[in-house]
Amino acid sequence: MALLLDSRILSNCNNILPDAKMGLIQHKAIRHPLLCHHPPSDYDRCVKLPFGKQQVLVCTRCFGYILTFFPLAIAQFFGLLVILSDYRFLGFLLPLPAFVDWFFSRLFTSGNNFSRLLTGAFLGVGTNILIASVIRNPLDLEIYLVVAFYFLLTIVGLILVRRVKKNSFI
Repeated sequence: MALLLDSRILSNCNNILPDAKMGLIQHKAIRHPLLCHHPPSDYDRCVKLPFGKQQVLVCTRCFGYILTFFPLAIAQFFGLLVILSDYRFLGFLLPLPAFVDWFFSRLFTSGNNFSRLLTGAFLGVGTNILIASVIRNPLDLEIYLVVAFYFLLTIVGLILVRRVKKNSFI
């Protein structure tokens, strides 16, 4: 049996928020645009991290990126980790799963937070390898071509998603 809540009741409750997908009531979470760039209907794509008595919403893919990129960058800065130029091909390949997961989750609203976290981690490692490669050899044209490829792939993906969503009857 569905529970219908009057809008006046919800407006008087400052610490609860209706869950857009499940119709359940949950405690309000802190949402900052730098940490969670999803609309409320896509909050299931976020990780809820405890922060005092509240929860902070963080995009799952971005969280995976942060968990790998910053520790690797700090380790490289202090000389604890050296990425060899032999591993540069990983910097070219590791961002691809994040794009594929993003593209299909935009089209079909599929995927889960584990795959988002994993592809975000791959993206963080790949980005770190590419940045280390640019620092080591700033005139390497191959690296800039890969970055341009991913940029164009993202633009094409955005255009395709908008066209498919626009023509969809769902």
